[in-house]
Amino acid sequence: MYEDPSLRPRDCAGGVPADVRGTGGKAMKIISPDFGKCLLPEGTRAVNIAEHQKPDYLTLPSLVTPDGRVLCQWMPEPNDLILLNNGCPITLVLHTFNQSLQPIQMVVGGADLR
Repeated sequence: MYEDPSLRPRDCAGGVPADVRGTGGKAMKIISPDFGKCLLPEGTRAVNIAEHQKPDYLTLPSLVTPDGRVLCQWMPEPNDLILLNNGCPITLVLHTFNQSLQPIQMVVGGADLR
């Protein structure tokens, strides 16, 4: 599957105690975005995505700008922080259902969406 050895999955938690597993491949804790932690254009509104699609999907509290950008936030658990501080990457899984991939941006903390 991995022809280039540098592309093989590796143990990114070298030196981390065996009981530190982070979210174990599950999503980080979803939090409601805070209007005060981001610079947002006028007209940005709070939207709960997939609010009525339980149990298939989790509700995703979001801020949606007038031009269609969607801001969502997650909070890492303490074990996630240990793994991140030991070189583990943040992994983003996008379910595109074989449709075009939309541009994404990942930042730490708030964002300037003005």
